[in-house]
Formats: sequence, structure tokens, C-alpha cells
Amino acid sequence: MRLKTLLPLQHRTLLVLLLLSLSINLLFGAVIAGRWVGEWVKARSSLQAVVSVLPKEKRESASQELSSMVPMLRQHGRAMRALLVELDVLLKEPQLDDGAVNQQFLKLQQQNVATQAQLQQAFKRAVANLTPQERRDLLLALIRLSKPEDLSSLK
Repeated sequence: MRLKTLLPLQHRTLLVLLLLSLSINLLFGAVIAGRWVGEWVKARSSLQAVVSVLPKEKRESASQELSSMVPMLRQHGRAMRALLVELDVLLKEPQLDDGAVNQQFLKLQQQNVATQAQLQQAFKRAVANLTPQERRDLLLALIRLSKPEDLSSLK
């Protein structure tokens, strides 16, 4: 039997709209999942590139410790974006409130310092069982990851 004979026009229209809505939702869900997986894969491959400078037997422990920094970095990014949005609102005011702007800049600095302190502690834990040369190699690999410009002065 044909769908046309089973359902009246109103029901068929609703069914088509429902299927269209479902298709669009699945498409958006796939896009969002793809972005999330892509970010995870990129972070993971970057981390693997960093620890690849270490001997194989030491890569896993260093990788685990450095991986623990990723959620903290994401939280830092979210916090910085929120603080920058607040700063943007202050800067758009017709009359600049110097005290409020200075306070917002102070919040940005405090966020950066707090995150940097946490990252440094995680790095210290990651290099605790490495030789001095391995520690230096790992540090240079991390610097290259974040700032790939010329590092000849560190050699």
C-alpha cells in the first residue's frame, strides 16, 4: 500500500517535516561530534609529538601527566574568553571607567598566573623521573608546540 492512501495530507506533511527535522539534527550532531573528536585527536597527536623526544619506556608516564593538563587548559580558555567578554563590555561604554578596566586587566593577569602555576607543577611531575637532558628535550618540545618560531638561542 502506498503512503498516500494510508495517511491524509496533513499527516504526510507532518511526517515529512519530522523526517527533515531529524535529518538536520543528525547533521548538526555529526558536525559537533566531529569538531569535538577533531580537537581531541589534534591535542592527542600534539602530545604524542612532544613525548616522542623521550625514550619509549618513559613516554607513557610523561604523556599521562601532560594529558592531565588538557582539561585545565580548556577551563583556562573558557575563563579567559569570559573575562575578555567582560572587558569588551567595559571598553564599549561611552564613558570609560578606568578603575573597572584596571580591575578587569588584573583579573586577566590573575587567571594567567594561576593557570601557569598549575601547568608548571604538572610539568615538574612529568619530568620528575627524567634525566636532565630528557627534561630539557621535553621542555623544548613543549615550547616548539606553543611557539614554533626560531629557538636557536636555547640550543
